[in-house]
Amino acid sequence: MEDTTLAWVCAPNLRLYDEDPGPRATNVGSSQEPRVVDRREALVELYARQILLELRAELPRILALRDDCAREAAAARTLREAWRVVQARRGGPHPQPWPRALRALTWALRRDISTQWTLGAELADRAAHMVTEAEADRDAKARARLLASTVETRIISGGGTDISPARCGVMEATLRVVLRYRLSVVDVNSGALRRWRDGGDGHRGDVRPGGWGVSGAGGGGVLRDLVWQLPAGGAGPGPVGG
Repeated sequence: MEDTTLAWVCAPNLRLYDEDPGPRATNVGSSQEPRVVDRREALVELYARQILLELRAELPRILALRDDCAREAAAARTLREAWRVVQARRGGPHPQPWPRALRALTWALRRDISTQWTLGAELADRAAHMVTEAEADRDAKARARLLASTVETRIISGGGTDISPARCGVMEATLRVVLRYRLSVVDVNSGALRRWRDGGDGHRGDVRPGGWGVSGAGGGGVLRDLVWQLPAGGAGPGPVGG
């Protein structure tokens, strides 16, 4: 998946979940250490971590994505870009009818597309701040620790609303074990650290939008087995604890 495509996928999903009915307060902490924030803030944090993971906490790549999204947001508001979209819709083996293709020229659609890209830039910017705050842009070990801890945080905050408090507690406890093991590997085993950094072990971390699919640890099959045994949640993010 291209980086800009990832941002384009995350942005509309965030908007859809943010507009869902229900309470705005969302726990982004744990059952033992709750931290309640507005739903939008929780979703921005969640999808920014998604981008951080997919881009492997590589700061130049994240900053490039932020700038690309900002340029797309500015261009989307112009008639020049809208006409390019019309031509693309009319071209190809299956051209759209003129009335449908010309909808790209309307101000409402141009504004909506621009909003999507602006949100993508915000998510990339948040991810960049996470990297710099952890000093992961200057230290390979800090980067490995950031990626390891982000996998756990992303899973806990991304659970479905159908997770019961009991299941959430079991999940948190399991993930704490996973995280401790993962960080011990990063701290002690320099070979594992290099494999985590370079992705050379064939099991790079992988979290896809709208799912719980987590694989890889850079630290051996035991950790991968633990991760795969986590209970599956709903298809999208929601309040922790059900």
